[in-house]
Amino acid sequence: MMPRTVTLLLLVLTPLPARAESYEQLEKTSVPVIALKRILFPFVATCDREKNHFRKLFCSALNERLKAQHQAKLYRSTFEPSEAGPLVVRFKAKPKPAMEIEVLGCLTCKEPMLERAGGDIAKGRFFLFKTPEEIKIRRGKLLYDLGEIGVAKARVELPEKMTEKQWTEEILPFLRLDLLYRPVAGTTMVGKKVKYGVIQFELVGHRVYDRCGAKVHAVAPKMSGKLFADKKDMTCPQNQPKKIAPKKILPAGLPKTAVAALMREVEEDLRACYEMFGAAGETPAEILVSPEGKVKSVKVSGKLASSPTAQCVERLVKETTFPAFAGDDAKVQWPFVIKN
Repeated sequence: MMPRTVTLLLLVLTPLPARAESYEQLEKTSVPVIALKRILFPFVATCDREKNHFRKLFCSALNERLKAQHQAKLYRSTFEPSEAGPLVVRFKAKPKPAMEIEVLGCLTCKEPMLERAGGDIAKGRFFLFKTPEEIKIRRGKLLYDLGEIGVAKARVELPEKMTEKQWTEEILPFLRLDLLYRPVAGTTMVGKKVKYGVIQFELVGHRVYDRCGAKVHAVAPKMSGKLFADKKDMTCPQNQPKKIAPKKILPAGLPKTAVAALMREVEEDLRACYEMFGAAGETPAEILVSPEGKVKSVKVSGKLASSPTAQCVERLVKETTFPAFAGDDAKVQWPFVIKN
């Protein structure tokens, strides 16, 4: 196996607002996001399907409250390379083996979030850091052309005799992009003939790196220290005793650490339920999760059961996406508490 050393040749970055913080300082103040939909959903959610006027008012008010809470925080999400972005990486064989890295200025790049499945494509919402002048669409496979929305580029030289197959197996799987971003208010309509909704997010920082080799290929703002690889991560080649190719095996049940992290994200949003209805107290919930990680049902018990506050909690939980696992449906019981 060829060594996985790479050399950074060229880096072109879009200037960010002047900041005194290093990347590490910003990262410390950010909130990690496992389920990106939780942050984006309030900006695209509609209440057209609610059965009565009260439910529509409740739905709209909750969306506005959640948006306000999200806009007050700095979030961090991690992405793998994808043709759709935001991290796009390509292998170049000539004149010398190299990989070209581009960070696109978007969270949803070529697949906008619709207000609901099957909705009018003109009501789609692109979440962008850099707004294009026009968004084009090709019918059929629903391919979008957002124009030039790149915010960072890098060209990385590879070992001289490395082939695309070796690169695909030894380097590409370990590349990651961390985005530090903040939601901002407002929706911009883009397009001459068909209008597309663009929700502007502020890109505060980003970092492209090899998570196993601890190589940083692009970063803004600058780092104050070095990146260190996780020596306990057995998916990294250097940590495998017999260099066994990593296999993606689903856990036998829901990972407890992932469940706890997701439930803490829900707990951060519970303040919105209290501010809307003024009711505080215990709202223990029983959640039924499918092996695909989708929430099949939520039931809140206790003194607040069946109240508008309980319905508020149930809606927040239903928006959560759990990690996939092997086996039958899993039950999760979580002792939510709404504080005044």
